[in-house]
Amino acid sequence: MFPASQCYLVLAYEQGGKSLEDYEVRNMRQAYSIMMQVMVALAVAEERLFYEHRDLHSGNVLISECADQFREEVIASQKVRISMWGACVKIIDFTLSRLKKAASQKVRISMWGACVKIIDFTLSRLKKGWTACWHVICDSRLEV
Repeated sequence: MFPASQCYLVLAYEQGGKSLEDYEVRNMRQAYSIMMQVMVALAVAEERLFYEHRDLHSGNVLISECADQFREEVIASQKVRISMWGACVKIIDFTLSRLKKAASQKVRISMWGACVKIIDFTLSRLKKGWTACWHVICDSRLEV
């Protein structure tokens, strides 16, 4: 039916939680945790991928309940430990985002517990004759 050269894209989805604008934050500790998780996620992605979200707002931050007491990540060689206070953050909607890291490099961001392949089919890059570039972001416990 399709030629052998046919390319496919497989996406795995999970229930990400409620958007920050719809989530009822329980207390100041949880609010602080949510903001720290967003800031750390962006800082790690910026440091390791030269990543820019470019459309971050409360609708693009999902919150789900979690049992983890804390999570750790390393930024600029410094370990950052965040108390979760029952909330786990996921950032979504990468439509306007940019990243610059070489596609051949695998990047592991252990804190966020999911394996994501970011594919950049930016029209401006494709018009210049570039091929689509992709990046793998994975939990360190997962194998790609």
